[in-house]
Amino acid sequence: MATEIETTLVVLGDEPQNFMKELSAHKAIGPYQLTSRGIKVFTDTYFDTAERSLSGRGIALRTRDT
Repeated sequence: MATEIETTLVVLGDEPQNFMKELSAHKAIGPYQLTSRGIKVFTDTYFDTAERSLSGRGIALRTRDT
């Protein structure tokens, strides 16, 4: 079974595209090697109970299609 680790980078500023262009010029961030994988489009479907008991406990259950 695959393990997924997801990180979100929030870019605040007047020119976020320029920041992302500069970031993509780096080969690594700390111990993490960066490689370009191109653009991927994902479609996520999230599931929870009517009472939102999963999200209330910090759990996200989803299926993802690429």
